Amino acid sequence: MAQNNALFNLTQLAEASYADLSGYLHDSETFSSRLQGIEDETILSPSQATNLANHWEVAAHQPDTDSGFSATLFRSLENGEYVLVCRGTAGGSDISTDLGDIYRQEFTQREFAGNQFIRN
Repeated sequence: MAQNNALFNLTQLAEASYADLSGYLHDSETFSSRLQGIEDETILSPSQATNLANHWEVAAHQPDTDSGFSATLFRSLENGEYVLVCRGTAGGSDISTDLGDIYRQEFTQREFAGNQFIRN
């Protein structure tokens, strides 16, 4: 059960990394409101955001760079443990790379499946 809780926490932190976390976020109320998103972009539900803000804080945050990269370092308020979350790039600046990666992955999977089929 402990492993399930750890995975749940990591999943919540991964989702939280998509919120606007720039600026001072050391009070749990501000952190919680940022985790709930803005306008129509809901990141976490109010109860999820409150729970996360009561157990974690933002130790450091790199907002979107020109390439769309962003990363957040979270610190557990319970044991001081750190979790670094590097989220996917935002925007279309790397769309050609993304499409190339998808194509290569699809090709590799088909080749692997074909080789398995021929051998069996």
